[in-house]
Amino acid sequence: MKKILLLCSMALGIGANAQISVKEGFETTLPTTWVGTGGFTPANYTGVYNNAGCTGVDRAWGAALVGTAASGKTATLTYTKPAAMVANGKQIDINFDYIIEDFLQNNVGELKGNILVQYSTDAAGTTFTTVSTIPYSGTTGECVHVTASIPDGLINGSNFKFRVSVTSTSANNTNGALVFLDNISIVQNVDAIPSCTTLSAPADGATDVFVRPTFTWGTATNAHAYKLYLGSVSATYNAINGEEQSSGYMLPAAQALAANTKYFAKIVATNNLGDAVGCVETTFTTGENSFAPYCGPIISTIPAQMFPIKSFKFGDVEKISDEAATTFGTYEAHQNFTATKFEINDDVTSVPFTLSGIGSGSNNFATVIYIDWNEDGDFDDAGEAYFNTAGTMLVSNVVTGGLINLKGDLSIPADVKAGEKRMRVKYNFTGATAIHNSLSTACSDVGNGQVEEYTIKVKSTALTYCDAQATSTNNDYERIVNVKFADIDNASTPLYDNNGYEDFTNIVGNVQTNKGYPIEVKIANFSGDKTSIWIDYNQDGVFTDDEKTNMTVNAATSTGLVKIPSNAKLGKTRMRVRTAFLTDPQPCGNNTFGQVEDYTIDIQEGVASVPDCTTITVPSNGAVDVATSSKITWNVVSDANKYKIYIGTASGTYDIEDGKEVTETNYNVSLSASTKYFVKVVASNDTGDASGCEEISFTTASNYTYCNNGINMICSDGDVIENVTFAGINKDSSCSGTTGYSDFTSLVAEVSAGETYPISVKVGPSGDGWLYESVGVWIDFNQNGSFEESEYTYVGTGLAQVLTKNIVIPSDAKMGPTRMRVVLAASKADAFGHHFACGPNNANEAYGEMEDYTVNVGKLGVSDMSKTAISIYPNPFKDVLRISDVKDAVSIVVTDLSGRTLVNMKPATELNLSTLSKGVYIVTIKYADGSTKTTKVVKN
Repeated sequence: MKKILLLCSMALGIGANAQISVKEGFETTLPTTWVGTGGFTPANYTGVYNNAGCTGVDRAWGAALVGTAASGKTATLTYTKPAAMVANGKQIDINFDYIIEDFLQNNVGELKGNILVQYSTDAAGTTFTTVSTIPYSGTTGECVHVTASIPDGLINGSNFKFRVSVTSTSANNTNGALVFLDNISIVQNVDAIPSCTTLSAPADGATDVFVRPTFTWGTATNAHAYKLYLGSVSATYNAINGEEQSSGYMLPAAQALAANTKYFAKIVATNNLGDAVGCVETTFTTGENSFAPYCGPIISTIPAQMFPIKSFKFGDVEKISDEAATTFGTYEAHQNFTATKFEINDDVTSVPFTLSGIGSGSNNFATVIYIDWNEDGDFDDAGEAYFNTAGTMLVSNVVTGGLINLKGDLSIPADVKAGEKRMRVKYNFTGATAIHNSLSTACSDVGNGQVEEYTIKVKSTALTYCDAQATSTNNDYERIVNVKFADIDNASTPLYDNNGYEDFTNIVGNVQTNKGYPIEVKIANFSGDKTSIWIDYNQDGVFTDDEKTNMTVNAATSTGLVKIPSNAKLGKTRMRVRTAFLTDPQPCGNNTFGQVEDYTIDIQEGVASVPDCTTITVPSNGAVDVATSSKITWNVVSDANKYKIYIGTASGTYDIEDGKEVTETNYNVSLSASTKYFVKVVASNDTGDASGCEEISFTTASNYTYCNNGINMICSDGDVIENVTFAGINKDSSCSGTTGYSDFTSLVAEVSAGETYPISVKVGPSGDGWLYESVGVWIDFNQNGSFEESEYTYVGTGLAQVLTKNIVIPSDAKMGPTRMRVVLAASKADAFGHHFACGPNNANEAYGEMEDYTVNVGKLGVSDMSKTAISIYPNPFKDVLRISDVKDAVSIVVTDLSGRTLVNMKPATELNLSTLSKGVYIVTIKYADGSTKTTKVVKN
């Protein structure tokens, strides 16, 4: 590693001390109490180096040990105690760090030498005593720490010098070392805490103080170091709270004080025994800072050897910052050119620039740029630093006409917002492969370079759209509270004091051409509100009728489908959502009532494809009692622009509608009563139809209105139906409230004509000691809208139990859905009967409950057809009942309507039932396979 020496001229003063106390880190310039000699000629290879320190900023004293003469292979760094500093005769502790590096990277051969730690007390200062000898062999690679001491009783006079001498013993004269010394501490022990001292700068009561003041103070007896305290409130040190310093301190740019502010400061001497007590606080007031709120002002650590910026060109605009400069010298380190504004559009991706600065010889210079894109007052965010790393730095050592010209392209963030942005441009010496620390951060001081501040004005290229507002601020009137579209889901609090307009263009929805997207807008308040949206597809700044989508009229939520045309211009554009009261919304102008919201839509190119299938939402699959005048409704499919409707009375056969095309997501249809229909909706677009879409079925209601309980039934006293189980229905229920009636017609029992099905009804415990709960069932087999006595089945009478019975489905029962009624009454068996079909006849019979269900009568299976062909006749009969076929029958059972068995006989084609009284009976033929055939007969 080869480093270029950079010299400084600023030094911090030291006053009288009652013991030797020196701490030097070489972070500024080499103080006058230190002298470096020897090393390689020319002499400027010996001095303070940048990028060489072990701690602190990065500076250290260094020398190059190489040459043909012995003098060229030895270098010394000597400290001379000033006369004002008094030695106390006690032990002196010595600490320092060193680094050994190759002078030339292509060195060959050995690299050897010695480091001598020495002191002198004679008046001439020419005779030195060696305290420690440290040999070195090869490079160290990192800092090495050295400790040594001078014993008690040796240093108590007025004369004292300390020296570090480094000698190269390498045989090859061209194989030399670079030696760097840092963090040298020479501290004489004490036997008491130090006395107080006071700040000499800034002076007490000073005004218009530089916001990065240099703090200096007189030395204090027995002090080894000094603690600095600083704050904007007395005794409250919120800026610096006891940071330990040696002989002076300057605030870095990142800690610059607030402008025009009074500060309270205190310096407290300290040593290994403790801090000085009772030290006095002083005050000062800062002046202006034209760089606030950004860190700065930046200063030069080598103000006499600055290489200035001549000009900076950004895009087509060039700022000549110093026409007269031709060589290095003293210049203003940090220049404020923020009045110079470089204008760019927000759609620009990069801007070319050229910085021209004074150069020198073959030295490398680089430029870095910092831009506060998000305008938060710093350059610390991602993407705000350019060319500030070794891998990205813009560096050159080519001098043309005294200038180094650094050219590059500065990338602009894709999401940059319009506004004025601060830009900081830095120019400084650097290594060819390692960037100088003054360039690597925005707030670091420069060495021999310069800093300039500019303004970048970003102009929006967004189109200017027409104004649209609602003038009413009454909070009783409608406002938009949520918009869902593409990947936008924006819930907004209704605002009544913003002229009815909200700008949400920072929210972006992504869409593709050739696709459709559902939109949902929720609205607060009035019915009759109308909502429309516009998307500026051609990006011309105008909302036209062909860019408008009208939504459903709904007081709570409006919905619609937005179809992105194939010729829509790709990129970001504006979407406007507007709600108006009763009137058709227009894209521009003022309404009294309503609201407008604007969003951004990013249109991307879509790939044409057939749409997915939709789902029919109304009616549901398997629904019954569907109104004959119905609306079929389905879900939106995003990339469909039409739908094909198929409706028929048989599965796969569409004799009502066969592919009728509609663009909405619903379709009104008039159907026949008591009919099962099959429906399919197929989404379609210009590419084709969705495939494999599901067919649903539903059954329309009859045209009849069934009787109901004109007298409310009372089920709250335990006279209640708790469960009905029949042909696929298993319904638990409780008391239905004031009417005693429950409509469960959405529950469907599936039965076949000619079959027998058990029914069970769980009855409640009753109340007030009533011991009878009777249950009957009616099924409207002929679907004429009334419950006839022949359609009645007595289930049983009981209390807090499950009552069961078989229900015979007549072979001639009409196919399709029909009504089943279950009635429970607090009644004895002999008082209960068909007269309860429409509820109690008087208030004395009101205790009980009524429930209605749906029974769907289907055709017999193939295996049941032979049983269906058997006839039981005549019906009605007088004494003898005949059966056409008793093959495979095992018994014949005759019961009354209560379920009581009256006759149980072997199979015969003639049954003599002359002993039975007139009435209605159930004849059941039982077969060997376990099946039955049941017929209801009447005896005259």
